Amino acid sequence: MRIRRTSHLGGHRFAPTALSLPDGRVWAFLDVEALTGIVDRTLHPIDARDHYRGHVGLSPWAQVVEAVGLSELGWAAFDVDHLDADVDVAPDGASATVTLRWDGAAGSGERTARVGVRRRYPVLQCGLPPEDAKKDAPEYELL
Repeated sequence: MRIRRTSHLGGHRFAPTALSLPDGRVWAFLDVEALTGIVDRTLHPIDARDHYRGHVGLSPWAQVVEAVGLSELGWAAFDVDHLDADVDVAPDGASATVTLRWDGAAGSGERTARVGVRRRYPVLQCGLPPEDAKKDAPEYELL
């Protein structure tokens, strides 16, 4: 295993602090203990879920559904060779129906779930004082 340092992988408070390759999974709020537990899969999956931000190949809507697999199935949920999703966002943009599909050594599977925007939170903009920030970002939840 190789560990490389980078200046940053994102620009807001949920920015990842680790990107595992070649699987393309993003992790946040890590310390050495959590990172070690994720790499060697000794961290309890429920605790790992608190750090998990999603697979880079999935939309944010689908990342929510995929993360449920870690909570429910443990590390085996990540033992897949192929992962994709169909996302149907509601006209108002406040929710989406996600169908996640995977193939792996243990077989194929599919899960359909509804995901909603729990809230929108302010995002600071580089070079501007916090009171001038006009951007926001959604926080998603499984419905």
